[in-house]
Amino acid sequence: MEKYKVCPKDYRIMIIDDEIIVRKITEDGLTNLGYNVISFEKPDDAIEYYRKNYHHIDFVIIDMMMPLVNGAETFYRLQKINPYLLSVVLSGYDTVEKEYQYLLFDGLKGFLKKPISMNELDEAIRKIIEKYFAFNVEAGMATLLNNANIYQKVLQTYYEENKDLSNKIKTSLENNNFSEIELLVHKIKGISLNLGANRLYKLAFELNQHLKDREFVLNEIYNFMKYHNILIKDLERLLGVFNV
Repeated sequence: MEKYKVCPKDYRIMIIDDEIIVRKITEDGLTNLGYNVISFEKPDDAIEYYRKNYHHIDFVIIDMMMPLVNGAETFYRLQKINPYLLSVVLSGYDTVEKEYQYLLFDGLKGFLKKPISMNELDEAIRKIIEKYFAFNVEAGMATLLNNANIYQKVLQTYYEENKDLSNKIKTSLENNNFSEIELLVHKIKGISLNLGANRLYKLAFELNQHLKDREFVLNEIYNFMKYHNILIKDLERLLGVFNV
C-alpha cells in the first residue's frame, strides 16, 4: 500500500527553543524541506498559541533545557490541551533521555540529540507521523474486498457526513442531548473499521458504552472530538492521495 502513503510535507510543525541560532537553523531547514513551520522562543507564548490553534499544529519539537519552563513541563502543558499531541524533545545533553525517560510512558514520541542534521530530523518526523496516521489503508481495504474504488467512496462519504461532527456534538452538549451524542458515536463506531481507523473504533466503542451506561465524563467527549478533528485532517490528506 506504499502508493497510498501520505507525504508529510504539508504538515505544520511548531518549534519551541530559547536558543535563537538553533531555532532559526531548525526552522529554516524544515521550511526548505517543505514543512510549514512556526517557532517560539518562550514556552508560555507557544503554549498560548497552541491553546488557540492546536488543531492546526501537527507536530511539536521542544527544547529540554529552557529557563523558567523546561521541556518536560512544556510537554505536559501542551498535552493537557491536546492529549493526542505528537511531540519530541530535542537536547544537547547526553543524560536527558535517561533522566526524563518517564515522558515516553506519558506520551512523548521520542528524544532527539543535538546537533542533528535536517535529514535525520526529517526522517524522525516522517516515521512518527506515519506511525500515528489515523488510517491503516491496508486494514480498511481488507474489509472491502481490497477494492480501492469502494474504499475511496467510503472515505469520501464519511468525510461528507462527518466533517462537522464536532459541531454536531457541541450542539447536542448545549442542549444536554446525550442520547443524540450516543447515536452519533454509535454510527462512527459502526463504520470506523471499514475506514481502517482502529484507534477511532476503540475510542468510539468506549465512549459509546459509557454514554449508554451513563458513566461518561464530559472530558471524555471533548477528547473524542479532539481526536476526530485530527482524523478529519488526516482524511483530507488521504483523499488527496486518492485524487492525484
